[in-house]
Amino acid sequence: MISTDTLSEALFTIQSACTERGILASAGRRDNYARIWSRDSAMAGLAASLYGDEAILRSWGASIDALGDAQTDYGQIPSNVSFEGGQMRASYGTLAGRVDACSWWVISALAFLRLNGDATRAVKWLPKVEKALNLLHIWEMNNRGLVYTPLGGNWADEYVCSGYLLYDQLLRIWALRAAAAGFGRAEWALEAERITELVRLNYAFSGDPAPRYHPAAYARTEFPELYWCSGFGPNGYDTRWDLAANALALVLGVNPDAEPLTRYLHQFAGQLRHWMLPAFWPVIHPGHPDWRLLAENHLYAFKNQPFCFHNGGCWPVFLGWLALGLALSGQPQTAARLADALESAISTAEPGLRMCEYWRTDTLKPGGVPQLCFTASGVLLAAYATQQHTFGLFKNAIG
Repeated sequence: MISTDTLSEALFTIQSACTERGILASAGRRDNYARIWSRDSAMAGLAASLYGDEAILRSWGASIDALGDAQTDYGQIPSNVSFEGGQMRASYGTLAGRVDACSWWVISALAFLRLNGDATRAVKWLPKVEKALNLLHIWEMNNRGLVYTPLGGNWADEYVCSGYLLYDQLLRIWALRAAAAGFGRAEWALEAERITELVRLNYAFSGDPAPRYHPAAYARTEFPELYWCSGFGPNGYDTRWDLAANALALVLGVNPDAEPLTRYLHQFAGQLRHWMLPAFWPVIHPGHPDWRLLAENHLYAFKNQPFCFHNGGCWPVFLGWLALGLALSGQPQTAARLADALESAISTAEPGLRMCEYWRTDTLKPGGVPQLCFTASGVLLAAYATQQHTFGLFKNAIG
């Protein structure tokens, strides 16, 4: 279970990252992390809203305003914004655009409105929501229902996944559901249902005879028995483990049966000999066909050594989402295993590294940027998952 001290430190980390302009990615305020990010501020706001911290909620609203104000004419929400020298600067991605920024912004905006009932902001944000959702439709590229993500086009921006990624489809479903509920738009609810059915048919094996998105690839793929695939593209399926995507599938109820995944998690933890589960698996080593793609996909410095960062590293933010998804799906004991592992890792880390970006899964040592709101958000979610029973507040927030 997450201790009171760890929970307090997580809240303090997010509080320390709050400014009048929005929530920064890190309380350390260094480099790119001294910016307001669409996905980071969304998760920090959602997680902190479960604990009712007014200062964080105010900064969350400011984050949504700042990111929305930088939306392009055709609907793209920036990956992040900064206010260096008093002037707003927006980034929509450097090596590749960020597909998930639009979905996270819509999710964030609708959760904020649902919890705060701000009529003025609702009027301001509605046309921005419409443009963002329309752009996601355009990003299907072929008008067949699934968003196409370029290499580096979501949170795992230095990893090797691209194509019709499960993670991005789920965020879009969430955004459409929330917007439909918040603004009473039946067409968005229907679109969310259509995409949900596409996801259920295409990311895990089933005996349903319905046609698949890529029937030839579906027929020749050896699907994982217990978890859903990371994605697929014109060249076939990517069957690697994607923790964030499988967590969101449970949180949103898109995967209605948590039993197989729970069995997989216990097997996986047994293989690793711990519950600090990696974001992606298996690890890519030098000599692997994906190594060149991995080694060349970075802007500043290479972070994806084996067992690190996206390449087999454990990200507490998504461990928290997985714990929440399991708890919502009737698997509280497995959720508690994740929370216990997270508490142990954080409580035994050096004080300055307790809210680090990721943990290595071979040595269980923390790495990456410290004082990260991403990690603090995961702690808050894991604590909530293991201390709640009805989850009414979260269900109300997500729409």
